Amino acid sequence: MGQGVTTSLPMLLAENSSDWTKIRFEFAPADKAYINQLFGLQGTGGSSSVRAAWKPLREAGARAGAPC
Repeated sequence: MGQGVTTSLPMLLAENSSDWTKIRFEFAPADKAYINQLFGLQGTGGSSSVRAAWKPLREAGARAGAPC
């Protein structure tokens, strides 16, 4: 959706993961499950994806693999 989101979000996930090469990016389908909490709708803008998703992605990465 936004510029750079295909790099920044996987990087947040991989921050605590053991192997960056195992991270894959896929755009989310249109669904209420993917609503951006800052906008209240599914969309990006003004780096909102990083602001809204940094914590859950870092936590998911930490649960998925051991720190580097």
